[in-house]
Amino acid sequence: SIDTSKAAVARACLDAGAEIINDVTGFAGDPAMLPLAVSSCSGVCVMHMQGTPQTMQDNPQYDDVVADILAYLEQRLAALAAAGVARERISLDPGIGFGKTHAHNLTLLAHARRFREALD
Repeated sequence: SIDTSKAAVARACLDAGAEIINDVTGFAGDPAMLPLAVSSCSGVCVMHMQGTPQTMQDNPQYDDVVADILAYLEQRLAALAAAGVARERISLDPGIGFGKTHAHNLTLLAHARRFREALD
């Protein structure tokens, strides 16, 4: 897999044999990323991250970490499906450690079943 938020990097890696695009921006950062995901037929991993890699650990806050991230992932899942990415190609990642405190991470792990139930 390729872990990038840049479509040009993802394209080069897919051409070199990568089979999965893992985008920390949830396919919302680079406008060319979603069309690439659709046209490539690769697997995609949509991750949640609050902020950017440079700011994500600067006091992350949530109203309800589980509900907020579930809502985000549901929205991204709907956007990918609407664009034409088949559901079986999509993996969803709550982004443990990306814009979350230690307590947020533990809460997400304790409620992992909710993600499976809501997003399956």
